Amino acid sequence: MSTINPAGALRGWPALLPVLFFVLCVLAPPINHDVAAVLTFSQRWLAGERLYVDLIDVNPPLIYVLNLLPAWLARGAQRITAERLSTNWTLAPEGGLSNAQMNCSPG
Repeated sequence: MSTINPAGALRGWPALLPVLFFVLCVLAPPINHDVAAVLTFSQRWLAGERLYVDLIDVNPPLIYVLNLLPAWLARGAQRITAERLSTNWTLAPEGGLSNAQMNCSPG
């Protein structure tokens, strides 16, 4: 008869943290229309539009201030994604490799 070592059983938990995070993200409810509008207005405010002049809404300004950090992080995530898509790993529209990929030589 073998006994279970509690220290050995807990050793594998850190490896399951990414799976747990993924499951929580998948099971989280989708963003509703009001939250999406506030986030969009915060992104537009961050882009330079004026709150309550260019962007008309009934919410108080603090809700937009609190959403500036997520809006800024989303803008950074979009920039990273755009940079990844514009690397040499993309394929040309005709399905083949682009000229830059075919003609590149090391050095």
